[in-house]
Amino acid sequence: MPPEPVAQLWEGPQSEMTIVNINADAEPMILRGNHPDPSSPATLINLGRFLEAENALIISVSMSPGHLAVVAALQEDWVPRFQTIMQPGWHPQSLPQQQSEEAPGSDRTQGIEGAAKDPEAEVGRLS
Repeated sequence: MPPEPVAQLWEGPQSEMTIVNINADAEPMILRGNHPDPSSPATLINLGRFLEAENALIISVSMSPGHLAVVAALQEDWVPRFQTIMQPGWHPQSLPQQQSEEAPGSDRTQGIEGAAKDPEAEVGRLS
């Protein structure tokens, strides 16, 4: 069974940023958080600077007044660098653990993984 679209995985505030990392060697795969104005010029400039500094392969950028979604191939340990650029408006949420048909203990069934230096930040992996 195919996974549900990312947009259906969470319920939350209207203003959100979602970053999907397609690089299988880098964690986390999905990072989502509240942001006061994800479509503001300042936010987009900061995001552009981050993606340029990461030499990211940008797959997709989708924007509306209350949501910004980016799909890209990012380097290992990208979350602290991303949070540094996006502060102070970044408030990450966790990704709910997904049920998987794979064997327990496999890499895809581990659920929430903390990769950020900020103890209040939570990151998730889509199973």
